[in-house]
This record gives sequence, structure tokens and C-alpha cells, in this order.
Amino acid sequence: MFEDFTWEWNEESWGITHKSLLNLRSSILDGWQDEIDIVSVCSDKEREILGYAIINKTRETITYTGDGFRTDFKGEGGAGYKTAHAFLSILGIKRSRLEIFPVIEDETYIETDIFKQRLQNMLEDNLEDLSFFIPREIKTVEYLRDI
Repeated sequence: MFEDFTWEWNEESWGITHKSLLNLRSSILDGWQDEIDIVSVCSDKEREILGYAIINKTRETITYTGDGFRTDFKGEGGAGYKTAHAFLSILGIKRSRLEIFPVIEDETYIETDIFKQRLQNMLEDNLEDLSFFIPREIKTVEYLRDI
């Protein structure tokens, strides 16, 4: 399904929380009226670092936000992770239902093309777990409690 999709990929956002947040915001708002899904992409299991892949079925694009988020809530990446979830909650978007791990255990560096290929293969393998939605049509929002 994804072989003809265009990748929107900015390696300058890897490990940079601010740029990863901007990419997340922009790709969701750009696809506000499109069918999208959001997938958590773990890039480092040990330090619980992740980014998001926003799959836009309407435009046939996959945007990787960059991996500037930390699920352990530590440092700037942890604050970015909280901010990302607050943003998604305000928009009424439930947290990603699918998490994938394109990094092999003990792998400290991975070439971009290999990462993309693994990510694409994992998305293909998990098609049944994708749940596309149109953000504009979401009728509910979550209240922000503990930020």
C-alpha cells in the first residue's frame, strides 16, 4: 500500500524536540480534512525515545516528525512528549494505537534509507491495526488534567 507514498522526512529534526513538535503540528493541520493515522515510532528502546509517523492516506504521504520525544518524561524531550499529547488531546485525537520499533536491539546508528524501509515494512505488516480518521470530523475533545 505504501510503496507509492511520498516521504516527508527532515533529518534535522531527529533528536530535536522543538522541530519534532513543529513537524507534528504542521502535518496534522495540513491534513486536517484528509484521512490520516498517527503511529508511534520508537527509535531507541533503551532511552524510550520516539517520534511519530503521520500517514496521510488522502495525499499519499508519510511524514516522520523526528524523534524528539521521551516517554520517560525526562528533560526537554519529556516536556515535548507531554506537549505532543496535550496537542493531540485538544484536537480530540486519541493517542496512537500502534507502536512500531524499526531499530534492532543494541543498534546505535541506522542509515536513513534502512530506517525508512523498515518503517514501511512494519506499516505494511500492521495494516489491520491502522485506523484512518479525518481530524476535522472529530466531535469530542479530551480535557487536559495533569500537564
